[in-house]
Amino acid sequence: IDNYHKHQDLKTVYTMYADGTSHVDVNPTSQVREDNSKANFFAPSFFAEYSKSIKDHNFKVMAGFQSELYSSRGMWAQRNNIMAGLPTLNTTSTDPKLGGDYQKWTTAGFFGRLNYDYKGRYLLEANFRYDGSSRYLRENRWNVFPSFSAGWNIAQEGFWEDFAETVNTLKLRASWGELGNQNTNSWYPFYPKLGFTPQAGSWLINNTKPNIASQPGLISALLTWERTQTWEIGLDWGAFNNRLTGSFGYFQRKTLDMVGPAQDL
Repeated sequence: IDNYHKHQDLKTVYTMYADGTSHVDVNPTSQVREDNSKANFFAPSFFAEYSKSIKDHNFKVMAGFQSELYSSRGMWAQRNNIMAGLPTLNTTSTDPKLGGDYQKWTTAGFFGRLNYDYKGRYLLEANFRYDGSSRYLRENRWNVFPSFSAGWNIAQEGFWEDFAETVNTLKLRASWGELGNQNTNSWYPFYPKLGFTPQAGSWLINNTKPNIASQPGLISALLTWERTQTWEIGLDWGAFNNRLTGSFGYFQRKTLDMVGPAQDL
């Protein structure tokens, strides 16, 4: 929970001359402004694991859920011309302005993992995520993100016994996976938003300036999760009782449905 409060007052500063006259040096119009906001961030996460061995076959299962909820609300007020030197909103006299907003975003995700190995030689792993985000329309809100990996620990094979005292670990591995990104430059990117400025017109109508509204920018009703796919092959090794270790990997990463600037229309 984050509570924020800010008080700001700007007073007029004068320069006095030798002849007794004064001149406004800073802030010809005094001002008081108050800002207040409160934000809540809630991020629960739960998971459970279960392991089982059947002779030389080893299994492990994990499943869980996580979520994030962020909400905020705030308001501000401002008035000019401080009276009697008292810097409060009630002791100012002109040009009242105020504003405020409520905002919220949330995510939810279900995840799981399955591990299998046989005698520590052959290693398999499968993962999945099922994620949803409030930043997309209902039909585009959820997506599945899987990943898979496999490894072969050659140093555990019988034919490697003659080299085992020198090279303790020699593992080939390969993997492919996909993850999602839901960060956008707006919490509500699927809404077309009118620009609005109160009393900003150039003409007087009924002795007051009219409000101005501007045409909204383009939006995408098909916007959904950005997906990053990565595949990798690699080799890990350890020698001399693992006092000398190393790793080599080659990978490629590709981003699909990228969220970002597109061609101007």
